[in-house]
Amino acid sequence: MFLSDPRFTALSLLLTAFLFYFLVPLGGAFYVRKRWRTFRYNLRSSLDFPMARPHFLPGDPESGLFRFKGRLEAIEGDNIAWIKGPGGSLCADMRDAVVYNMTDPGSNDQIYNHLYPYPLPQVSLSPMSWSEVFSLTEGTKVYLFGELSVERGRYILGSSRQMALTVIIYNEDPFTLIPRSIWSGRQSNEYWNTLTPWSLLVGVLTLLISTVWLFQNSLDYRLPFMGFLLALMPLILFLPPGFFLFHLYKKFWDRGRKARAERDLMQLPVGLEVSRMTPLAEDAVEKERILYARRPEGWKGTEDNAGFCYQLPPGLMEMAERKLEGDCVYYPAAPEKLTRYCRRKAFYYETLSWLMLLCGLFMNYGLIWLIFYRAV
Repeated sequence: MFLSDPRFTALSLLLTAFLFYFLVPLGGAFYVRKRWRTFRYNLRSSLDFPMARPHFLPGDPESGLFRFKGRLEAIEGDNIAWIKGPGGSLCADMRDAVVYNMTDPGSNDQIYNHLYPYPLPQVSLSPMSWSEVFSLTEGTKVYLFGELSVERGRYILGSSRQMALTVIIYNEDPFTLIPRSIWSGRQSNEYWNTLTPWSLLVGVLTLLISTVWLFQNSLDYRLPFMGFLLALMPLILFLPPGFFLFHLYKKFWDRGRKARAERDLMQLPVGLEVSRMTPLAEDAVEKERILYARRPEGWKGTEDNAGFCYQLPPGLMEMAERKLEGDCVYYPAAPEKLTRYCRRKAFYYETLSWLMLLCGLFMNYGLIWLIFYRAV
């Protein structure tokens, strides 16, 4: 059956390439994007929860979700870290924690004046487990968000059944930590994930084995040639002239990624549910109380009346080194409108990037088939 119908054989080769070159990496991409979305959601949500204090006052909740910032004081055993904050020390159970390192020296940082007056990192965060963290010195700045519990008379911040303890190691102003983390809390390219190299390897080997078998058993020379080309697909993409379109693919993908990051920053001051927030009254805002204006790149929409001003979340103001009570962020239009604009822009650039990738691939394959037919 496999050789009696050449169309069935060709379809089997195409489906094999489609499975290992596209479907499996795409499934990993959805997982990676969901994981980073959860990270950003938890990080933004942490601003709505109280800051843990080593010495609780009567009536304060002694368990639940809390956040804490401080400096590493000591490490006890393999999994307990003592963190010293403004009001004392807490211990963090790092067994199931997810750790992110934000101590990049900043050489890749860039300022986007239309979004934020502080540098934003161009390098993506990388999650790691506590066992992968080495050479932490005393005094290292850390930010934690997790479940607080009391065990043997001491307060422990750790993971819960619903959420792993989030730990961010940083060295900048704590006021900029959350926006910088949300900006860089995404993968450079979700398609290239943990599953991708293994899936490509299995696909190449499967197609090469099929090609050798077809060379030995098929009288139709086009089938083994097709299998050989499909096996080399990951390499053929990098041959000219499709190679130049691959650069355009990367360029457009980066623009789409930046648009998604802009979308998340648009939502930061007003929360994840922007429709539930109401702007400050126009007569209640003085120009000197506006910290900065925020608008997406390329925004050419008209301003809605006098625009909108939103106060910073109390949790974010609490992390600032100076008093920001009453300060706000200016939006030229409703946040829902700006967020939708960023989503559309991200979809446009990501679609354009995939078109460049497919065009480059088809161009290279077309040239190879043309050369092959002329040669035979």
